[in-house]
Amino acid sequence: MDYFCDTTIIYEKIFSSQGKEEIQIPKGCLITSTYVLKEYLTILVAGRYLHTALDQSDDISELMNNLSRMYSSNRINKKIFKIFGKLFEIEKTTDIKKQKAILEMLIDEGFMLMFLNEFDKNDLLDNTKCPFSEFKLKKIPGTNIYENTRISCNKKDEICDLEDFLKVNLKEMGKIYENLKEDTNTKKKHKKEFEVIERTLKDLKNAKGISCPKIGDVIIALESPDDHTLLSTDHFFDFLGKSLSKEINILKSSNN
Repeated sequence: MDYFCDTTIIYEKIFSSQGKEEIQIPKGCLITSTYVLKEYLTILVAGRYLHTALDQSDDISELMNNLSRMYSSNRINKKIFKIFGKLFEIEKTTDIKKQKAILEMLIDEGFMLMFLNEFDKNDLLDNTKCPFSEFKLKKIPGTNIYENTRISCNKKDEICDLEDFLKVNLKEMGKIYENLKEDTNTKKKHKKEFEVIERTLKDLKNAKGISCPKIGDVIIALESPDDHTLLSTDHFFDFLGKSLSKEINILKSSNN
């Protein structure tokens, strides 16, 4: 059996909670995509937040206070604590300087190496040719602070093949849109996705820029080959799979 892994599976494989039963990945050929890799690399944004907090802290208590004062989304907060768990897994220490040094190692190359330990580059589909799949955080020259950069492009930028990919899959995206219109509960829960899909069906450029990650699950579902089963812990893929007549296997997260 061949499987296509979404971003949640990548996080499960790399950041599964210690002391809990690991997610049960079916045996078979596992592949993913450069778009999924780009989504995974948003971990670097969370890493930058944590690095800033560590830089401003002398002990764990101060670190927690600094993190609580920082503005970030719930998704980023969850990733911050995934990273914090990984730091403690690598070295069980509360020494802030040691944690900061380990985090810098992870930001500079560790997170990418963890991904490549799970997937060879030959196992990555490259439908969208997203350049952010090779994204790296850089420090501000002359400082120990990482630049505040987003893993996102401008809608007007011509740097990827997302428009071409969606053009080929326009009919399939239309099926998702129509099914969302009929399923009011799912539409309400995924309002942002619905709105971006609606705008994209009118003009493909509307899927780019800050809108791109809002329909990330849709793009990933469209990427999954017809002869593969898509693996995820996100139940939205059940709906997407039915809309696209694709095999989906929703696995129980080790974090539940």
